[in-house]
Amino acid sequence: MLASTRTPWPRAAVQAWITERRYRGTPGFCAAIVMASRGVIGVAGLGPNSEHTLCNCAYFIDPRCWGLGYASEAMGAFLDYFMRKFDLCEVEADHFDDNPASGAVLRKLGFQEIGKGAKNSQARLEPAPVTLYRLRLDDLKAVL
Repeated sequence: MLASTRTPWPRAAVQAWITERRYRGTPGFCAAIVMASRGVIGVAGLGPNSEHTLCNCAYFIDPRCWGLGYASEAMGAFLDYFMRKFDLCEVEADHFDDNPASGAVLRKLGFQEIGKGAKNSQARLEPAPVTLYRLRLDDLKAVL
């Protein structure tokens, strides 16, 4: 379900992916989602401003942790902190249409659907349909 990785994901590619996404004081980084009892269970990310000026956010969670609320909890705290830190009044996100659980997480956080599109993925052979969302910081505050 990830756009920026391939399957299988070789160790060297994982290490390069992590290095490219280290925090450098501006949007364009990922942070580990960590549980004391399990270690790293996922990643939350905030992409740099795109050609249409809004930052994009994304996340992934270990499938063994799906359905337990960790994605909503982690992304809610992540977005609340970093939207304020970088003075972002809005962020965008999307999900592949064959991954409705990610859409449910986004809507739970207050994201509003803004359209449909298609996205390339290193793990898929051709572009796949996606649903596009936008979140205003005021809407996030309402659901936390």
